[in-house]
Amino acid sequence: KGGVPEMHAFRLVFMSLVGALLCLPAVSQDYYPLQVGNSWFYRSIYQAPGDSSIMSSFRVIRDSLFSNGLRYFVLDSVDIMQSRFVRTDSGFVCYLDPGTGQDQKVFDLNADIGETIGIHLANYLTVRLVAKDTLEVLGFVDSILTYWLDGLVSPSVRRISKRFGPLYEERWTDGPPPWPYYGRTLVG
Repeated sequence: KGGVPEMHAFRLVFMSLVGALLCLPAVSQDYYPLQVGNSWFYRSIYQAPGDSSIMSSFRVIRDSLFSNGLRYFVLDSVDIMQSRFVRTDSGFVCYLDPGTGQDQKVFDLNADIGETIGIHLANYLTVRLVAKDTLEVLGFVDSILTYWLDGLVSPSVRRISKRFGPLYEERWTDGPPPWPYYGRTLVG
């Protein structure tokens, strides 16, 4: 009946597929390259009152397994979501909510434009993908995802680069018109 050669062929094909899948980079790793030692440097601009520009940065200092059973990368200061604990998982950029210890899927990297998800992180309640663009970033042509965040604070925009991760943050703070503006752009 020849069952052994078919089983051997099936096993060979199966192992080849598994090997090929393991070699493919995760989509989420493309949009937030988390690895100990990776750093992001930003120029931050504050407008009204007292316009100013400062440099800021954050760096991945370690990864840790948390009580919720998930491994997060730990940053030395907050990133574009005002969080220090971030991970990527099958098409999402996720954050640990330090108040509740719950995992928050914040940026859906496979969303269609207009798709909205609910969150509870940094006083934001919704995240909506509003644009998919191709732009030049630090001398490279790159894919950019733009998200609109809304909630208990003034709405804001976050952009994530496929090659470089968190690229841009823009928000308007509460106050009398003209509303003070804050922007942070990746410079290296």
